[in-house]
Amino acid sequence: EKCGSQLMVAKGHGVQKVFKEFKKLYPGKRILKFDGDDVKKSVNETGKIINEILGGNFDILAGTSIILDAFLVREAGTLAFAEMHHKNSADFRLNEKILQNIMKASSLLGYEDSGLVIQSHEPEAFSFLDFEDYRKFLEEELELRKTFSYPPFSFMARVEFLSADSASLKEFSNSFIESLKDPARLAELKII
Repeated sequence: EKCGSQLMVAKGHGVQKVFKEFKKLYPGKRILKFDGDDVKKSVNETGKIINEILGGNFDILAGTSIILDAFLVREAGTLAFAEMHHKNSADFRLNEKILQNIMKASSLLGYEDSGLVIQSHEPEAFSFLDFEDYRKFLEEELELRKTFSYPPFSFMARVEFLSADSASLKEFSNSFIESLKDPARLAELKII
């Protein structure tokens, strides 16, 4: 049904749904879940989950990329993670980050019958991956970055202003934007 709104919100099923599905599919397996929600729990609850992971007390571990970034897993039979990405992301490093996470996860698979499951609403977003030819990926990625003047072919800075006083924040932000329009500064900057 159409609501008429121009606002689009990305919604995902998340790790909780993946976890529940694995519980149904593999009732005899030890399945753990670890994601941002678990990190927000009490120290004791989070500690229990981390100890289970560190002890290798699982057959399947489901989580977000936090399970990769936290270096909690040394070796796994099956990993499942929800790769949070969206085609409309403004992050020019998105493909690189996805590839890094997949490679990190793959390096943790320690058994012959190990598996890696990635939950995504946009499986076509992974079409850029060529697991046989990383050099091809790098060359294509560099060409895209060159075309759009992204690093390493330029330098980028993110400028963020915060204030409890919205009026002064707006005034300062506008004066900053105006200062960028100065012809002397524009010669040095490329705004993309």
